[in-house]
Amino acid sequence: MSARLLSIAARLALVLCLFSVSIYFVSKPFLGDDYENLQRSLAVTQVVDRGPVTIDGFEWTLHSMKAYTQLVDEEGAKVNLEVPAGATIIVVEATVKADSTVLVDGDGYSCNAVLTDDQGNKWAEKSAYRFPLPTSCSDNDRPAKRNVPFKVAKLFVVPKSAVPGLLGIIVPPETRTEYRTLIRA
Repeated sequence: MSARLLSIAARLALVLCLFSVSIYFVSKPFLGDDYENLQRSLAVTQVVDRGPVTIDGFEWTLHSMKAYTQLVDEEGAKVNLEVPAGATIIVVEATVKADSTVLVDGDGYSCNAVLTDDQGNKWAEKSAYRFPLPTSCSDNDRPAKRNVPFKVAKLFVVPKSAVPGLLGIIVPPETRTEYRTLIRA
């Protein structure tokens, strides 16, 4: 009797396994394409050490990437930037120069970036008023101009545990299928 139960259990397990494999192969063309396209669009296609590197009409040069517990302005007053417990501020100083193909309005232009680490985590940049360097290329008080190097500070708030694995910034941060460049610090 126990041999018969064992035989029935083995047959059921085999049927269940075959059913699972067939479901996987039937649904893979529908699910796999979106996943593969997403991974391809998020992939870094070029890695550069510090730069300069030209991307979409912008020449980027990364000067430094430093961690801080708090930021102060030129007079020594604390700069307001929300930093949760267990997090730290990363300041990436870079020079950006837009060529004549970049659209520039009265307040400068857009030069966004994201910070990444060796685990694939990404952090969006933050802005802070009264920081000694502009944190945006479209700063109202200090607008960037075409064909003129513009020193900018990109601010990021990251968990302290992620600091040792930080790699650099990815530009452009928007999802693109053609290319994305990692500028390592």
